[in-house]
This record gives sequence, C-alpha cells and structure tokens, in this order.
Amino acid sequence: MYEYKIDIPSSINITTPVVITIHGMGSNYDDLNTLVPAIIGNAVSIHLQGDLSFGAGYAFFIPDFTKHSEESIIRPVIDKIYATITKIIADNNLQQQPIYLIGFSQGAIIGTGLINLYADFLTKVWLFSGRMPTFIAESGQKLTTKTKTDVFVSQGLIDPLFEPKVGQAIAKNLGSHVRTLQYKEYPSGHTIHVNTIVDAQSLIHIK
Repeated sequence: MYEYKIDIPSSINITTPVVITIHGMGSNYDDLNTLVPAIIGNAVSIHLQGDLSFGAGYAFFIPDFTKHSEESIIRPVIDKIYATITKIIADNNLQQQPIYLIGFSQGAIIGTGLINLYADFLTKVWLFSGRMPTFIAESGQKLTTKTKTDVFVSQGLIDPLFEPKVGQAIAKNLGSHVRTLQYKEYPSGHTIHVNTIVDAQSLIHIK
C-alpha cells in the first residue's frame, strides 16, 4: 500500500467519480489536489504518494534502467498502485463509482500503464507531460477491442524532458483502443499550462 490522502464529500451519488491523483518525481500527494475541483468538480479524491525519497519529496520509481529493464522496475509499481487503489475503494465501499485518474510526469507514465495493462479499470484519464515505456506501448498494441476509457493527453512544446513527439506517441498508441482521445500541445515546459485546465474539462462532458 502506498501512503495516501482521501477526501470524501458530504454528498455523493452513483455518478460521483473517484479521482486518483499520481504526482511526479520530487513531489507529494498534495501536488495535484487542486486539479480535482478545477477540472472535475464534486468528487471523491484519493491522492497517492510515492514510497521513495527523492529531492524534497517522493517518487514511485527511480528512472535508472542501466542495470534493470524499464519493465522490471515500472511494472511492479503499476501493479502495486492498482492494488492500492482497489483496496482503498473497497475499504470505503466505493466500488460502484466511476474511477478517474490524473497523472503528471511520472504519474502520467504510470497512468499509461494502468490504461493498457488494466483495460476498462479507468473511466476517464488525464495525462500531463508524460511518456509511454516500450513495454506499455506493446501491451496496448495487443488490445483488439475498444475500451470504455476517455483520455486527455497534454504535452509542452518546450518540455526539456519529454518533447512533443513523446506525447504524440502516447496519443497514437492510446488512440487505437480507448473510447475517445484528446491531445493538446501548449507553449510550456515540463508543467501544466494554465489553458490546460479549461481544455481538460471537455472530457467531463463526454457521456
């Protein structure tokens, strides 16, 4: 289990989503919490925190693949996050709610894995400034039917870590098998551009 914070509003119904946030390297579970009301509105929010110290915060994995493959390092993290989410949801009797995910950078990388390795687990996903490891891309290429997931992907045009073609590759892979895919590029670096929030809200209106 990863450390987490959960916020359950006083009033929820069967359509109230559970929103998972997964932060980037060097941050913590408070990093993305303001995005939930800004993009989605009323929701149950679960903010996960990495278990590895990194800089002033935490990480879910350290991207050093010199001795071990990406798959051997990242796949166990994806599986552990999936197990953590399902346990939190079960412990709080939220199994009937739609599950959304917001991921930034490392969180977006993990998000691509949850989409491709656990098809139909997530209803709506926002991936900001991420990339897709090869083993996750290959798993997506094996999916032969459309999933129920709607996805929004954004990438900065001057991102020093993941250039636009990296985001374009995510969109191309996911676009072949998710229900809907929106891809946007912004005049920004490795961050979430202010215009992203308004554009990201469009995913909520897809029924």
